[in-house]
Amino acid sequence: MKLTDNKLKQLIMEVLTEANPKYRNYKKNFDPKDHSDGKAKFSDVEGEMVNIDQVYNPDESPVATGGGLDLDYSAAQPEEGWTPASNITAKGAIDPGTLAIVSAEQRRHGGSLQAMLAYYQGLAEKLVAASDTGASEDAKQAVADIAPQDLFTSLEVITTLQKLSNKIQGASTGTFYEVLIALLAGGVVKGADSKAADVLAGNKGQVVLSVKNEALKGDDAQFKSKQAFKNIYESLPNIGDVIWYIGFGKKTDSNKKGFPGRYVTQSVHITGIKRIDNVKNVSGSKIHQNSFAYIKADGSYLEGDLKSSLLEVPSKASIKFSSFANADFKIPIAQFANSKLINIEVIASKAIDQAKNETQIAIQKLYDSLDKLTKNTQVFLAQMKEGDTDSATETASRSSTAYNNLKANISPAYSGVKSDLDSKYFTESVDALVKEVVSEIKQKRKL
Repeated sequence: MKLTDNKLKQLIMEVLTEANPKYRNYKKNFDPKDHSDGKAKFSDVEGEMVNIDQVYNPDESPVATGGGLDLDYSAAQPEEGWTPASNITAKGAIDPGTLAIVSAEQRRHGGSLQAMLAYYQGLAEKLVAASDTGASEDAKQAVADIAPQDLFTSLEVITTLQKLSNKIQGASTGTFYEVLIALLAGGVVKGADSKAADVLAGNKGQVVLSVKNEALKGDDAQFKSKQAFKNIYESLPNIGDVIWYIGFGKKTDSNKKGFPGRYVTQSVHITGIKRIDNVKNVSGSKIHQNSFAYIKADGSYLEGDLKSSLLEVPSKASIKFSSFANADFKIPIAQFANSKLINIEVIASKAIDQAKNETQIAIQKLYDSLDKLTKNTQVFLAQMKEGDTDSATETASRSSTAYNNLKANISPAYSGVKSDLDSKYFTESVDALVKEVVSEIKQKRKL
């Protein structure tokens, strides 16, 4: 039988309409009334939704930073039309505070990502040790001796790691880790068409990075990450080319000496796959897997054998990260106390209080006051929208307290870091700034 256009249309109609006997039987046997329980509309169940106040409580934890880095995936992508071997430029502008922080971190640590991670580990360990109720004087002095600009700038990055690990779940977290690495490495996020590469760094994008993240259980826990072999050899066209893999692991530990309670650790693992040869398969159509080798961060080959069977499955390569016990870096980012997760900002606040460095305390109070002003303004406007004027008045009073604390701490915070700043400048500037912000709020949200 010749399948004409008309015959094809008829067959399609039989599948999609009552001309299909299976459709007729289904329709005959299915009666929507038999399945109705009186809640056929979404609006019928909306009345059963409970008040949000019954479900959640507000987080009143103190903060010690500006909230971490702003990880803008779109802005961190390469500029439209970028081609390999040309200077890389990001597509969008990023938050100025984030730019200032990562720029300072790069300069402070000589552009070395490993030096940054090592510093973050040491800093977080000092904060955890000094935050303990029974912290030693040496532990508290170790925090007091940290220059405020070093402490708070690096703490923004650690806070970012904590938020990614504890507040964002699932595969989407990987995208944010990619942006974080791109910012710290001065690179761009390559996107879906990048084969094995997630991040390109170096002046012309010649440094190829791939970022993975997993939850790990046990000191011997291993990453399960894999990479398509096709993407590997297409990303490494020349002998000597390397893809560097950076793995972020999250692990909740049992009690350990020097760290009170159970704590959550962000482990960082670095390994590479290097093109070492041009060996091809039997047919000569593809590069053989033995043309590649795994290497450690220091450049040494894994397992000592340059051409061992490193890629276990030719179609998929297992990324051979070290176990948690042998991670390159382990950064404590949170603790559990009475089943409650205590994040690194709360840990830092307690450590700073106990270290008694006046400038550090003033800066921490400054951040906390700014945070409370922002949140109280949001709460105030929401309460007024709800018509709860009594609660709104109480919130306004808390904002007033936060504002007074801001004024009281801004001068010692800044002048403690740079001693030649005039305190009068700050009080006048803050008053002008608050008036400007209030004016903008009134214009954008008329009550």
